[in-house]
Amino acid sequence: VHVVLRELEPADAVDLEAVLGDPEVMRYGFLRTPQECAAFVAEARDMYAEYGLGPYAICVGDDPALVGYCALRRGLDWQAEDEVEIGYRLVRRMWGKGLATVAATQARDLAFGVHGAGRLLAAIDPNNTASIRVAERIGMRHDGEIMFPEYDYPDLRFTMSLDDWRSLTGPPG
Repeated sequence: VHVVLRELEPADAVDLEAVLGDPEVMRYGFLRTPQECAAFVAEARDMYAEYGLGPYAICVGDDPALVGYCALRRGLDWQAEDEVEIGYRLVRRMWGKGLATVAATQARDLAFGVHGAGRLLAAIDPNNTASIRVAERIGMRHDGEIMFPEYDYPDLRFTMSLDDWRSLTGPPG
């Protein structure tokens, strides 16, 4: 499966509604209104300017239409300076095709290879077995829990160090 990650554009807000506005996709998150989807894209654009990374549109083949997003985030209050969080969501019709794993692998490689991450982090709902499998497939390991103020139970914390990534991907060159 040929997956392309690209920066979000304002026009992506409409396609993003099919992801962030779907109760089944957002079972382990917070539903977003059309206005919140537009704000999500605007925030992504700000992240690119400030950190050089952010949520990326997941596109399949030559089709520029967004079918989900894979986010890399820096500067969150629960992260160390060299840590980058990864997160991903796909529109329901694309589930089970391996797209999340391919996109997350590309994002992982961007985090370490381009953006200088020392550690990749993911906070995943303990019931979200599909996301847990993606994290494990890209080489992340469960190493604890993280409790967010707006939650009533902790998420599982998955991590991968720069050394883990290097041993997985081999020497640069």
